[in-house]
Amino acid sequence: MNNEPTVVSGLQLTGVGRKSRFGTWWVARGPAGLRGALLLDPALSRGAALDRVVAQVVAVRGLAVTGVLPVADLVTEGGRVWLITSEPASPTVAELLSKPNRDGDDAIAVALWTGQTLHGLHTGGLVHGDFGPHNIVLTGSGAAALIEVGLASGDVESDVRAWAALLLVLAERWGDPGLTRAATIAKVSGLAAALDALAGTATVALPPQVPAQPVVPVVQPVVPQPVPQQQPKVAESTVLLGGYEPTAQLGSSQGEQTRPGAMNTAAGGTGDDVRLRFGTGVPAAVEQAWKGGPPQPPKKKRRLGKIISGAITGALIGGVVAYFLWFNSHPLHVSGARVAPATPPGEACEITVDVVGTITTNGRPGTITYRWLRSDGKETEELRQRVADGQKSVDVHLHWKFSGQGSYKATATLKVTGPDAQAATGEFTYSCKGTT
Repeated sequence: MNNEPTVVSGLQLTGVGRKSRFGTWWVARGPAGLRGALLLDPALSRGAALDRVVAQVVAVRGLAVTGVLPVADLVTEGGRVWLITSEPASPTVAELLSKPNRDGDDAIAVALWTGQTLHGLHTGGLVHGDFGPHNIVLTGSGAAALIEVGLASGDVESDVRAWAALLLVLAERWGDPGLTRAATIAKVSGLAAALDALAGTATVALPPQVPAQPVVPVVQPVVPQPVPQQQPKVAESTVLLGGYEPTAQLGSSQGEQTRPGAMNTAAGGTGDDVRLRFGTGVPAAVEQAWKGGPPQPPKKKRRLGKIISGAITGALIGGVVAYFLWFNSHPLHVSGARVAPATPPGEACEITVDVVGTITTNGRPGTITYRWLRSDGKETEELRQRVADGQKSVDVHLHWKFSGQGSYKATATLKVTGPDAQAATGEFTYSCKGTT
């Protein structure tokens, strides 16, 4: 018990920690009420792994997809890194599936909610990576929300397969043919078609999904900056979010690269040692919502179980479906690309050439993935660029350093990998005659 954490950043941890793939979840109590606290696994708490976690959290927050449990903070304290959510990350659907429940309408609701949330992430260029009942939680309002979004690597196809598998589990539990049919459609025709089919069988009211608002790109075009010699040491109770914006650049013609980003920090938190009670378990009100169906419903009429609160039942599913049908039919597309130096190098020596790649789109929001290839054999890692709604072109930059005398014909290739494959090449000549 002496090694169990008790306090983090002024929040008291209650109950028994729940193990997950990425660490241990706790319920945390603070002045603003209950929150969730994930103590990250040590393997995710340092170096490049931590950089990736912070970048993914920032990307998910920026996308603002309804149906993701919001991350309120990411802090390090006493050598440990904590992810703090705005509500407790419990109970999970996996926990509730182990308890008696006779109402299949809440299963339909969970399937629709989570499918719509996944589609919103995919439209914005993100994936969950580890989707399943173990990281779907029921919030205080009774809605289903996803946790641990983007902490694992993955792709759209694996997310869809995992969602279809969840539908089959729910169908086996309640014997609902609509869930089975939607799972089959998802495997063959994708998530949007399955949601359309599933919504046609539902008699539940769902909250409208709010379209993601334009946000500042998570990964900015590369700007000249000193190459950090080492990662900054993280102070006790350091905030890792705030203005964190990971960047990536290709350095000199010898291929020097920098690891994404430096962390903006601010002090805070507490080191008090408080011994707490254990064993609070699943909240009784939420557990009760999953234990029994509605009393004696009329024949051939299904009602939403108590998992959906009365405040939500006023939403119209028709409006939700209509919006998603429209949004799904207008995803982000890349229509072309071109590459050229911002300024021809002329006969200057010891210079850095700013190579500009201009990517044209259809003006829908989302994320573009790309990489740079140089004629000297060097290549960047895959980079990401956010595109706001209405933005029909975006510039990305490669800063290429040259030194020494002589002439070199340089070729830079911009390879767009998503959401559509495009490639463009630009050429220029570095010619340094030196001085006499």
